[in-house]
Amino acid sequence: MDGAALSTKPTQHTYGKDTSVGNPTKTGYTFAGWKVNSGSTATKDLTLGATDYTAAITLTATWTAEQYDITYSGMDGAALSTKPEKHTYGKDTEVGDPTKEGYTFAGWKVNDSTTATTSLTLGATAYTAAITLTATWTPNTYQVTLDNHGATGGDLTASQTVTYGGKYGTLPVPSRTGYTFKGWYTAEADGQGTKVDANTIVATADNHTLHARWKDETAPDKPVLQDSVTLPTDWTNAQDKIPLKLYDGVGVTELWVSIDENDSYTKIDGFTPGTASMTYDYPSVTEGNHTYRFKAVDAAGNTSTETIEIRIDVTDISEKVPLQDKEVIGRGIEACSEEVSGLVLGMYVDISMFIRIGAGDWNAITETDEPIEVVINIPEKLQSDGREFLIIRAHNGEYTIMNDLDDTPDTITVSTELFSSYAIAYAETDAQTQMQSAASAISARPSLGYAALSGWRLS
Repeated sequence: MDGAALSTKPTQHTYGKDTSVGNPTKTGYTFAGWKVNSGSTATKDLTLGATDYTAAITLTATWTAEQYDITYSGMDGAALSTKPEKHTYGKDTEVGDPTKEGYTFAGWKVNDSTTATTSLTLGATAYTAAITLTATWTPNTYQVTLDNHGATGGDLTASQTVTYGGKYGTLPVPSRTGYTFKGWYTAEADGQGTKVDANTIVATADNHTLHARWKDETAPDKPVLQDSVTLPTDWTNAQDKIPLKLYDGVGVTELWVSIDENDSYTKIDGFTPGTASMTYDYPSVTEGNHTYRFKAVDAAGNTSTETIEIRIDVTDISEKVPLQDKEVIGRGIEACSEEVSGLVLGMYVDISMFIRIGAGDWNAITETDEPIEVVINIPEKLQSDGREFLIIRAHNGEYTIMNDLDDTPDTITVSTELFSSYAIAYAETDAQTQMQSAASAISARPSLGYAALSGWRLS
């Protein structure tokens, strides 16, 4: 009966009369019954029969310890190996420390107490009702490495500390020449990983790396003439090429050309990718009025705007050739006839070259440092089996005999660096050898005539 209370507690039993014995109470226990004289049966609400006992009586109270439910909170995502569900009064109850990814266990709060305890033991007699255990946690901090993958400017912060379960907070914004910064990602490769921004919750329970994601969204600069080249006055025989200047922060990989202002572009073979200025010699031009436009493309497929336009005009001027040009070309025919019999003047042509930059005006070009090839279609009225053709150029008072460079019967290809008046002449096939030797012998012979200059245009 240690610690028990009993309101009906007779001290004697009178033979011939029933004696009632009450049920005692005891903190933390439930009364299980009286055992009479060490009997095996325990009885509650005991009545000693009037004639059952003829000697002293011993009553022994028996007890069942109470058990109290243990409820756990704050355990979302946590693991606990020692997790008792009941606390038995009179015995200590040990509760383990749980674990949770990204957090350090800070202790158990018992029944909303203000104190958190790790390695908790519930005292044997400390609790007489249901118990609530609340797990408390301290979020871990981790080091985030910021791999900017070639950034060249901006905020180049290399790392920062973050708290698990919290937001990443403000992240640096680097810059990289030729690229657009697309943010921070959990994986380096495009199309992999997830994007992380200031409001992203830290969900990696370890030190980790974020990768800068870059995209080449900037088109190459539009093709322009190289520095120090202006038109028309500076386009002289000091330039031996059409000096295109190209630039892209990542690199120009392709150059394309369009002829005659249509939407069809042709990729230029032999173009060497790079980020610096480069020159490009268009290998040949075609008879007639033509416009050449260029555009640059980088590895990401970004395309520049179209700027440089080049136009070659090859015009029949037989009806309006200047008298001075006729005199110069006539002298050339006369000189060549000394070597080639039967040489006939077919027609006069003007070969002009123009350049235009952007939406500016066309400007005439009169000379280039090195020759370009010009292809002239032979008019049908001059075509005939067995004829061989050559060109006589009139320029600055001199004539030049120019042989046909191609084997195509209906075209003449010449290489020239001067753009002015020309004449087509021909002779029958048996005079071919004579024509070739004549061209070599007198191609640079001077004339007293004057040649009017046409020119090129670039745009």
